[in-house]
Amino acid sequence: MRPIAVLSAFAALAAAANATTISIVNFEVRDNATFNNAFSGGGDAATADLSATLPLDGGTSGSSVVTWSNLDLDGIGGTDDVVTFTLTGTSTGTGTITHDGLGWGAAANFGAGESLVMTIGSVSVTGGSATTGSIVFDGFTAGTVIEFAGANADTVGSTMDINGNTVTANLPNAAGFQNQNLSSGAFALTPSLTYDNFVDGGTTGFAGFRARGHDVQFTFTPIPEPSVALLGGLGLLGLLRRRR
Repeated sequence: MRPIAVLSAFAALAAAANATTISIVNFEVRDNATFNNAFSGGGDAATADLSATLPLDGGTSGSSVVTWSNLDLDGIGGTDDVVTFTLTGTSTGTGTITHDGLGWGAAANFGAGESLVMTIGSVSVTGGSATTGSIVFDGFTAGTVIEFAGANADTVGSTMDINGNTVTANLPNAAGFQNQNLSSGAFALTPSLTYDNFVDGGTTGFAGFRARGHDVQFTFTPIPEPSVALLGGLGLLGLLRRRR
């Protein structure tokens, strides 16, 4: 085996061995949201923030740039790594994008025939030694809607699908505004998240649903320092020569 091939093979193996899977659990998509301790890959006090760039309401598609900071992706200490990605919602039904403190919807709350597809793209990493690596979006693993109702509204029995998983509202009559989150539960990695098939089964009032939170997963793969790859490659090359 040629020395260059040995070095290339070693570098690829070293990078693959050190690849890190990271995720944000229940990343809420609200206009006033900053989330602490969202990094599940190492316990850092990471924050994911979309409040700086919000999508425009009224169109069939809207995007928000998310900044995920205070990360230690390179594993050398410090929390100077930053992941940036674009979260996009596309209305595929009759409604247009709505975004506010409650979450993302289609023509305000979801209604019959209205749906929303969430995707993630334009993923990049900056800061520290993480700039010598690459990051990719693996997929969504769960979704959450917020159900809410006004005073004396009964939403029990209203349903909505999150990637084919049906969630059922269960807020009975109450004196004032009420809400709670309903999760789809975990599912296999998927490149997009679809909220659709709303059914209003409440006896009084309107069952309000908004896309509220997501579980998302990424994989960061470091590129070994040239000196490290060189030393490892030379060592591997030496072993190959001994076997001859």
